[in-house]
Amino acid sequence: MIVACIVEAAVIVLPGCVMPGPHPDERRIATEAINAQLVEWHAAADAGDFDAYFSRMTPNSAFLGTDRTEWWTRHEFEAFSRPYFDGVHAWTYEPIGTNVAFPSRHSTGLYEPTIAWIDEILWNEKYGYCRGTGLLTRERGGPWLIHRYSLSLLVPNEKSAEVMDAIGPQPAPGKPSAD
Repeated sequence: MIVACIVEAAVIVLPGCVMPGPHPDERRIATEAINAQLVEWHAAADAGDFDAYFSRMTPNSAFLGTDRTEWWTRHEFEAFSRPYFDGVHAWTYEPIGTNVAFPSRHSTGLYEPTIAWIDEILWNEKYGYCRGTGLLTRERGGPWLIHRYSLSLLVPNEKSAEVMDAIGPQPAPGKPSAD
C-alpha cells in the first residue's frame, strides 16, 4: 500500500519529467515510415500524381519554396502546382539522405511518436543539391503527414559572393529600395 502511494505521488509530483525520446524500436519503426512517406511524396511529384502528392500533406500544411515570396498554404500550393501535375511529370527531387528527429517522451514512459522534424538532401537536375526541411505529424496510429516543408537551394560557401552579385542589392527590412 505504501509503495503504491509513493509511485502514484511520483507521477503526480513529477509530471514534467522528461525521459529520452522513443525506444529504439519505436524510433526505427517511425523513421522507416517517415522515410517511406517522403520517398513516396517525391515519387508522386516525379510521376505527376497530384492526388498522391497532396494526400501526404496535412489539410493545414504549408510549403515554403526557394523564393522569399513562396510561402503557401496547402490550398495555395495546390493551385500553384496544378498545372505542373499532368499525370506524367511535375518535378524531380531525388532523396539522397534524410535525418529524422523526435521530441522526448514524458515521464509516463508511454510513447508513440506523433511529431518529427526532418531534413533531407535532395538532387535536382536543374538546381543540383537542395535541402528540404520539415515537420511531420500524425494522429495516433495514423500515417505520417507533412505539416511544414521548406525547400532550399544549397550554395557552396565559395560561390556565395557570386550568387549575391547575381541577385543584386537587397534593401534591409523597413528600408526603401534603391531602384
